[in-house]
Amino acid sequence: MRRETASAPQAPHTGPAGGFSFDRTQGEAISVDGLQTDPSRLKLGVNQAYEGAILQAAERTGLSAAAIASIIDAEATKIKGSNGVWNPNSRSKTSSAVGLTQCTEAAWQEMAETKGSLLHGIADKNGWLDKHGKLQETHFIDAMALRVDPYLSIVTGAEYDAKALRQLQAEGLVPTELDDTQRARYAYLAHHEGVGGAAQLLTGTLHRDRARSLYAANFPGETKDHTGFSQLARIERGETNGRPGIEVAWEETYADRIKAYTESKIRPAAFLEPALTVAKTLPQPDLAVSVR
Repeated sequence: MRRETASAPQAPHTGPAGGFSFDRTQGEAISVDGLQTDPSRLKLGVNQAYEGAILQAAERTGLSAAAIASIIDAEATKIKGSNGVWNPNSRSKTSSAVGLTQCTEAAWQEMAETKGSLLHGIADKNGWLDKHGKLQETHFIDAMALRVDPYLSIVTGAEYDAKALRQLQAEGLVPTELDDTQRARYAYLAHHEGVGGAAQLLTGTLHRDRARSLYAANFPGETKDHTGFSQLARIERGETNGRPGIEVAWEETYADRIKAYTESKIRPAAFLEPALTVAKTLPQPDLAVSVR
């Protein structure tokens, strides 16, 4: 079989060792409607109730509040008929991920065992950790149940992302000098793929079979643009247009797809209010009346 990537336009692989990277954005502080944004003014709309938790998460992690809001918006399902309200009870159909930030059981346990994290403090206070600081099996369910707490989900998700980003930077896989949009996108990649998976994508070392399974889990039925797994699998089997079977380069196809998905979803400027403009003050006429 011939070996090809998806028919969709392919992003160049410009990262370390054949992987990819997120480029510095042009006009990153410009909102979707073309206005200059104010990084100190968060815009959450129907999700305004979560502003306090997002600001706390930003303060604890160093990630911007807009970046955190953007990641939540990409991860959380929306309550039906609510015009975009994030669902704190969001549950993945393909993994153990739960909550506003869709933390998996493994990620949540990792943060419960990470000293200095908010979740670690709660687990320690409740006596859920053993003498080695590991989550005890008898309290696993108790800890996992906290993922639907909006405040804990937002803060813990951000702490996980910040930790993962620092690890990728320490390994030389992510630059240390990043604009806010780049930082948010690398953090999201680590959030979505895990540190190990993100490292494989950034270095171009993701195995083909693993990439195929990830594509099936994350993009199962997007057939309208011929980039969904089901359509690509049909192409691979030679079931479209009478063409012979094509060996899909799943590792490259998935890398391109997740990069494009991340760039389309993670846009911190969309969660910032326009910058306030101060009208120029005109000179006022001297209205003083002289008294004789």
